Amino acid sequence: EYYFFVRNFYIKTGLVLLPFVLLGAYFRGISPGVFLAAAGVLVGILYIERLYRGLRTASRYHVPKFYLILYLCALEILPVLLGYKIVRDLTGM
Repeated sequence: EYYFFVRNFYIKTGLVLLPFVLLGAYFRGISPGVFLAAAGVLVGILYIERLYRGLRTASRYHVPKFYLILYLCALEILPVLLGYKIVRDLTGM
């Protein structure tokens, strides 16, 4: 069931990002950074939905809370923080 939600997350993310990529590539009236920021916000919202559904699924199968915290820290939060650090270092922010 969780893999179904993860797969749906990737499909929804692709469908959400497609208009932003096309608008950013062909619409010259607005800076591409605006499209990038809007797409980032929407991907963040979809990511939070994915986490929520994963936690809801885990609670349905009575997974211990320690394993949920360990999972969130190791496989969900840490990659996001590392990606943020890499982007920050590359852009000089």
